[in-house]
Amino acid sequence: MGLEKHVSTPTAILIGCAMIAVGLFFGLHCGESETPPAPSPEASLAPAVPPAPPPKEAPPAPPPVPSTPRDDIVRQASKALEAQRPQLVERCWKPALAKQAQPATAKFVFNYTFDAQGQQIGRGVAEDRATARPDLTACILGMLQPLSIQPPGASILVDVPLTLP
Repeated sequence: MGLEKHVSTPTAILIGCAMIAVGLFFGLHCGESETPPAPSPEASLAPAVPPAPPPKEAPPAPPPVPSTPRDDIVRQASKALEAQRPQLVERCWKPALAKQAQPATAKFVFNYTFDAQGQQIGRGVAEDRATARPDLTACILGMLQPLSIQPPGASILVDVPLTLP
């Protein structure tokens, strides 16, 4: 058996880390310059003219205001939502009530966003914690058809309450 010299694994790791540290040290220090670069002769002969300011943009126009009063829009959206009530009670409320009798009512506030033409472009829902029924909420959201109202003339967000049954 010959005498072979081997470096142990921990020693090899230590040597490798030391080499990386030395490389980083010299690599980071060699890249720094203590004196700023001297300006070129052409730059010193050029006249000192400040750059032109960017052109001023016109301030953004204020968003259009709906021509229909908010209360009228809420009434229209509520009427459109009420038109879907019989279907929601039959397909969502009655099966949920058969599974669990309490709470006996469910309260929701729907947030509808309508565009200037009166078409629904967004919808959200908030349910009352005391009457929350996740299975009912999921069913209602799946059943609701998009609402449309008389064109308000601008996009608008309204809150429409709904209580079932």
